[in-house]
Amino acid sequence: MVAESTCREIRGHCDVCFFLLSLVGDSMIYHPIDANLPGRCCRPLTVAYNAACTEPLWNLTMKQFVIIGGNPRSGTNLARRIVGSHSDIALPPGEFQFFNQLAQGASLEKVLANPRLEKWGIDLSAYEGEQPEHVYADALQRYATYVGKKIPGEKTPSNEFHFAEIAASTADYDLRFIHMVRNPFDVMASYKHMKAMKGLSELNSIGDQMRHWKDSVDIAIERSAKDPERYTFVRYEDLAGQPIPTTEKLCEFIGVPFEQERMLGLADFADHKDNTSFPGQEKTGHSDYSAIKPPESRKHHLSAAEVGRVARFCGATAVRAGYEDDDFTKHANPSWIRRVLDRFGR
Repeated sequence: MVAESTCREIRGHCDVCFFLLSLVGDSMIYHPIDANLPGRCCRPLTVAYNAACTEPLWNLTMKQFVIIGGNPRSGTNLARRIVGSHSDIALPPGEFQFFNQLAQGASLEKVLANPRLEKWGIDLSAYEGEQPEHVYADALQRYATYVGKKIPGEKTPSNEFHFAEIAASTADYDLRFIHMVRNPFDVMASYKHMKAMKGLSELNSIGDQMRHWKDSVDIAIERSAKDPERYTFVRYEDLAGQPIPTTEKLCEFIGVPFEQERMLGLADFADHKDNTSFPGQEKTGHSDYSAIKPPESRKHHLSAAEVGRVARFCGATAVRAGYEDDDFTKHANPSWIRRVLDRFGR
């Protein structure tokens, strides 16, 4: 057994026979945590195993797997364009929507036949008939190989609600989950304006959107506190307003070098349009990185009554996420009756 002071456990140890992957100097070794356990891991290894743990193994580091999630209208698209422009990270241009669609009752065949996946440039039909949990990571790894990058991943809003399934599917990787968060006033204003822009008489009600936002951001806060090595939340306002330090921190979290010019120049998404609900109303981009627009408040697109509803229902969670607004304070601690009425638009 290697002395604890000379090694560190790396997430992803075998959950069947409890072998640990440990780092000693620049070398990787497997070793049992109990002398009574078998002398080798139950899973097939790509390198030879030394049962006595006296010789280091090599080339056994776990590959990262990058997932982006968060409430819709919260900057997930910007995060994909920045992170996916890293020379090692492959994030497909079309959202997979894999677990979202399965949760809604879609078959695997229907998920794989989604027209947006044609943008990937690879044939996914070979996966039809396989177990979904085996398809998710493998398909994304195939895409990464196809575009010549090392680290697979994807961006789909609401991925956070399927974290358990994603973690299980990527068990052979070093998972890194980036959860995007945005001020609830701006999220609700974006939904409201998108509805008007598209001429829709009915989109998801603001009550439904407030509940979804609160559930999502509560997850971001709690999971990033409990599992900071593989889960982090990033505020859209920080990524868009301070892209250099925020992206540098993201690279540190993922475990890759910061490629400032490639990432903030959106090198691999230069022809990808902004996903804004306010076309033509954005601020001028940053002086050095014009494609990244500084954030601005859309709160004025909400009525006074809507501002009150959002503040009462989402305010406490927003403050926990680091947002400050006088309306959060003004409408703090509503009664449970008031919250129910807000939820159903009364």
